[in-house]
Amino acid sequence: MKNKLLFLVSLAGTLFFLVFVVSSVWIGYVVEENCQEAVARYGGDCVAALSAELDDEAASFTDRNDAVWSLGQLGDAQAIPALEANYTGDMSQTKYHSTLSQYELGKAIRLLESGFNITHIVRW
Repeated sequence: MKNKLLFLVSLAGTLFFLVFVVSSVWIGYVVEENCQEAVARYGGDCVAALSAELDDEAASFTDRNDAVWSLGQLGDAQAIPALEANYTGDMSQTKYHSTLSQYELGKAIRLLESGFNITHIVRW
């Protein structure tokens, strides 16, 4: 019985670790893709380009919200001013495709201000 329990705990731990690594790599891939697209459109480094995309009112809300998410995932505190400039805290504006998501902005700001992003370790 003890061996079965140890096996199940080991299996669960291994599966958790694999899901964590795969998720982190996937997040890194999407962030890098968003970064490259923003740099191609706006120039500069990744944070500057994604910040410019966030501020570009001609860009779709989906692209702007993707920029917000990517900035939060990058973990670079230089993005905080651009995020805060767009954050109103109005949680009725949470629709990802039809408005600048205040939920995503708040989440990205909290992530950057905390300085702790566990998936960042695996990606970069």
